[in-house]
Amino acid sequence: MATATRVDVARGVARARTRRAATRSRAFGDANFWRSDAQKLNALRHELETQRLETLRLHRERRLADDARAKAEERCAMYETRCERQEREIFALERQLEEKTRGVETAMAIARRQIKWQEERYDALARETEALRRQV
Repeated sequence: MATATRVDVARGVARARTRRAATRSRAFGDANFWRSDAQKLNALRHELETQRLETLRLHRERRLADDARAKAEERCAMYETRCERQEREIFALERQLEEKTRGVETAMAIARRQIKWQEERYDALARETEALRRQV
């Protein structure tokens, strides 16, 4: 079995240097050949049990990941609805502000016209007063 000892990322190429596991050369073939059936059965049971434990661990990790994903999706949906609601509120407030701004602008225009009319009236009255003083 080869295990990675170093990954060369500096050049942008992921090359793994491997180290070979120590193996013994057998003069008479496979070492399992000389094992008894009980030993083989125990080895297979042990392998089966380790595989079961690994499967259980992976199932637990997947369940935790699925739970975390479900919670994240729920929070995302909640935030989406909150965001949509707040956007509607913002648009309503902007409309109200525009209406108030238009109202203020209209009031300012009316006030300017009234001020202008009052100034013209004052000037006319001032001229009349001056004319009356001249006559007396």
